[in-house]
Amino acid sequence: NTITLKNITSIAVFADTYSASYLKQAVTRYLSLHDKVIIGTPEWKVLKKVSYHHFLDQTDSVVVCRTVKA
Repeated sequence: NTITLKNITSIAVFADTYSASYLKQAVTRYLSLHDKVIIGTPEWKVLKKVSYHHFLDQTDSVVVCRTVKA
């Protein structure tokens, strides 16, 4: 399957729940390419509030580093 803007939050939850490191890397890569769109979505904001802080903190760090370098 393919990661899309519509399914990235559910895939992020799945990857974190099952400690799927390869999938986490794929989510992080996709997020780094589409961060401005994804981080603003209601789904992403709810995901950050509910749980998965450790994984989301890692993905946010990637996005911040990429933004600072640009």
